[in-house]
Amino acid sequence: MSIQLNAIAQCRLRAARNGWRQDVRARITAAIQIVLLAGLTIAGALWVSRLLHAWQASGVDLHLHLWLLVLGTWAGVAAFTVIGVVKAGFGSDEARLLMTLPLSPANHFRVLYSLVFVEQTGALLILWLAGSGLVLSTVLGATALPWLLLALVGSAAVTLGTAAILLWIVRHGLTQPRRLLLSLGLAVVGLESAALLFLPGEGETPLDLALPSPLPVTLILGVLLMVGLGPKATAMGRLYAVAFELMENRGRGQRAFTFPGMAALVRPLRRARALTAGLFVRAILEQNRHPLALPRLTVLPVYVLLFGLLRPHLLEMGFSKAAAAAAIGAAMGGLLLVEYGLAYALSGEGARFALYLTAPLRIESLLRAKLATVLLPVMLIGWGALAIMAAGMGVSAAELVLALGTTTLFLLGVTGFVVWAGVADVDLNAMPHGAADMLVQEELPVTPRRLQLLGAGFAVLAVGVALL
Repeated sequence: MSIQLNAIAQCRLRAARNGWRQDVRARITAAIQIVLLAGLTIAGALWVSRLLHAWQASGVDLHLHLWLLVLGTWAGVAAFTVIGVVKAGFGSDEARLLMTLPLSPANHFRVLYSLVFVEQTGALLILWLAGSGLVLSTVLGATALPWLLLALVGSAAVTLGTAAILLWIVRHGLTQPRRLLLSLGLAVVGLESAALLFLPGEGETPLDLALPSPLPVTLILGVLLMVGLGPKATAMGRLYAVAFELMENRGRGQRAFTFPGMAALVRPLRRARALTAGLFVRAILEQNRHPLALPRLTVLPVYVLLFGLLRPHLLEMGFSKAAAAAAIGAAMGGLLLVEYGLAYALSGEGARFALYLTAPLRIESLLRAKLATVLLPVMLIGWGALAIMAAGMGVSAAELVLALGTTTLFLLGVTGFVVWAGVADVDLNAMPHGAADMLVQEELPVTPRRLQLLGAGFAVLAVGVALL
């Protein structure tokens, strides 16, 4: 077993080294990623240091707040795991090649887990250790060691659990998609509704929950991790094999999965017979093509909950109630740009962009129509988050109008910048092969230009928030 896994690891390292030597774009992308990770590490370390000193000065329960910090890290690990499993496990030539290797089901799953954990969540863990981990060790001393172990072991266990859940969803979602989506949607909405009950209001403190100490939880998660990669790896490998076969064998010519109510939503747009309406119809149908696209909206209440926990800190930093609500609304809109890849509305077209160039359209009309299709959902989410935060903080009507205008200006500038500047990243030769390649091309920042534009867009948003 170890010989097979070591051989695969050596092949991966050799391929990465050869790509680094021969591919200029790979070197540029790696350099940009290193710069971004370094910037995020420094910013995260300063933020955690400020939080720790504020908690110590105010005399609050550090145990609860450290748990929130660890849970936030695990949430990021879970998100990176989903991307890694989709990219490394399905729809690519590499996944097909790995599946044809003479490996046992257990080793097939261990290879998938290693690829996801090392290549996807590894960057997040390095970022966390270099930033938050160093600050925790400096401020708390030896007390921080159990929390660091909890974060690392828990991240490995969360990667395993998230991969298992995603494989189970793929396995059953392709056979009974409507029932699965309905069950998952009801479960997520129920959990988020229960979590919102614990959101503290202004002047209140979180409930004193009986949270366990980190060491017992670390031991439990370590045992679960060893069981998942040991005795249960065979069952997980068989689940992965079934999910992979279902993904490969599903009929490409079948009618696309359609969510209820989509026809009524698209019908009036089709009657308009205008460029903007046509692009709206295409965008809606594209999202409808992915069974998990609309259910991803259920994470928005989680973002609202997390931003709600930041309200007291924004007020302590000198933000007024209206400014804090406007900043949270703008941040929610920016998250939607990243979550759904809306920032790559033009560059994600690839070879299809040639159809727009040959159509009897003015290029400025196309740019305005594309911006409208992105700006509407971003504005709706930003305004919705603003309204929720303003209602929770008791913002007056005059302050609400001011915050609404501020959020609108922020989102208009950032969205227009990242969408229109994406023209510089259009590649007319980009032709995706399979669902995984389509997801990478349309929704992920995988090119150096996309990373630059995304970083510049968030820099513009951060400067605007700082000016508040």
